[in-house]
Amino acid sequence: MCMGMLLPLNLTATCNPETIATSMCEEVNSLTDFERTTLAHIPSIEPQTIKANQRYPELSGEFIEIVRRLYAIVVVAWILSFYTCHLLWREWIDNLA
Repeated sequence: MCMGMLLPLNLTATCNPETIATSMCEEVNSLTDFERTTLAHIPSIEPQTIKANQRYPELSGEFIEIVRRLYAIVVVAWILSFYTCHLLWREWIDNLA
């Protein structure tokens, strides 16, 4: 699930210098190949990285895309955690029986 979903999700993240601060985009674009597969490749949406001319940045398409990427990572983490707990529960039942 991580290889098929999160890896391409992180690799395809982009940074638009018109909405995100140029320094943040330069930092994101200068990452190594390994770092591009991690959460570091998704640009930050903290207030100091938003351009001053963006009145409502949370409504723009790029910010919605960044938030969707972050939610996808959280959903996959929850699925993996639930599955791990399920396997541990079954293992304990088998060991105690």
